[in-house]
Amino acid sequence: MTRKDPDLSLTPGSARPARGLFLSLVASALLLAACSGGGTASSSAPAAADCAKPDANGVVQLSAESIAFSNSCIDVPAGTAFKIEFNNKDSVPHDVAIFTDSSKGTSLFTGDIIDGGKSVTYDVPALDAGEYYFECTVHPNMNGKVTVA
Repeated sequence: MTRKDPDLSLTPGSARPARGLFLSLVASALLLAACSGGGTASSSAPAAADCAKPDANGVVQLSAESIAFSNSCIDVPAGTAFKIEFNNKDSVPHDVAIFTDSSKGTSLFTGDIIDGGKSVTYDVPALDAGEYYFECTVHPNMNGKVTVA
């Protein structure tokens, strides 16, 4: 029994170029997806090693470069004041502000805006345990998560 296709006349032994091309494209897409590792896991859940942490003196190192923070997360201990040594490596101004969440309804800390090429040390008051949101108020697309534990 032979099947008639409106675009191709299929007889035993005939080539099926359209179907072969389609299957090749699907296989290539699946292979690329498998090799890419997804691509979103690191942005939605940064690895703990990528988080800025205070040194022995309670100082967290954070910088801005290419309109991005050097770290997308900061881990600090609960109930302990800490410092953020902020280095603005850009030519445009930046700051660091910490809010209870991304709605920015309640500000917990807002540092001074620092001109490009300058550095400052911010004194951040002790925070209760929880997860908070930080951003550059000049460039809100620069943001991240503060975990206080």
